[in-house]
Amino acid sequence: MKLTSEYMAATSKFGSDKRETIVAYVESYDDQRLWSNILQNELVINKKIKILYKVPSLDSEANGKSSLIKSFNDGSLVPGKNLIICIDSDFDYAFGCAQGSIKEKLYKNDYVFQTYVHSAENHYYTTNGLEHICEMACCSTLTLSFCIEKYTKSWSEIVFELYTKILFLRKISEHDKYRIYLEKINNVLETIYSGKLNVIKLDVLLVKTKKEITLLLEDIEKNHHFDVSYDDFIEELYNKNFNKHNINYLLRGHDLENKFLSNICVSLCNFMITNKKKEIYQSNVGPKAQQQINEYHNKVTDVVNSIKQRTKFLGNNFFEKVYLEFKLMCEINFA
Repeated sequence: MKLTSEYMAATSKFGSDKRETIVAYVESYDDQRLWSNILQNELVINKKIKILYKVPSLDSEANGKSSLIKSFNDGSLVPGKNLIICIDSDFDYAFGCAQGSIKEKLYKNDYVFQTYVHSAENHYYTTNGLEHICEMACCSTLTLSFCIEKYTKSWSEIVFELYTKILFLRKISEHDKYRIYLEKINNVLETIYSGKLNVIKLDVLLVKTKKEITLLLEDIEKNHHFDVSYDDFIEELYNKNFNKHNINYLLRGHDLENKFLSNICVSLCNFMITNKKKEIYQSNVGPKAQQQINEYHNKVTDVVNSIKQRTKFLGNNFFEKVYLEFKLMCEINFA
């Protein structure tokens, strides 16, 4: 069945709810959390525009981005003001798409929106505000002089050259080398940032990371000659606002979460929870102390889930970019 914007607009008029409707196709159910923040602006609220989220699995056996691209390509999904497509960029924005390709046509469509960063996790782990989310999750206050945003910038500077050279191998279709070195850098990060972290000595992990990354950098340069085309690639990345201070936005989303930032957040929460327990014990005696501990534990929430419920992405220029693009679309079509 061919699904068009006009069809979606017409079907929305049936029933008691007569609001203007935008059907947003996302890759998976989880993605609705992120896109519900992007597809929210004053016009949507004031005009009471209803946004319905759908995933391709409801209309086909396939799922995810590839299914949406296929549906766009074969004409079974035709975007317009009442039907939009919302997808992860993966590396499409950073690398660019081949001239005349279906992906180039897809991204040029005014009703197709992309994350610009690799995937949803890169937005969730926007470093500005992460400490506050940790504090809210464990109902406590971080007493350490530690800034996740500053720490991640330092980490990004360390991994930037190696990671961009790994990405360059993928861009030039050296897929075997790409997979080998991607696995190597992931192993390094997972080894260093997994398990119980001593949050008082997180700077030590940066020293370890730099040591291991330096060795890998020497190894990759022995196995591949990086000429001026790599320099051109770096210039392209800089032109798209990826740089030495924010390569975390281009790390594969699940890797950024599982091999780096999530465990830092969990460890910070564990630190705060331990300190809060000590504070409670010092303020109470006997059964009352345990009662207070139990009450406190009932209020603590999982920080990783809390991060994925965030609604603010301050300082994230990539989020702002797609947010403003959707807002402009609404102003043109619904104002």
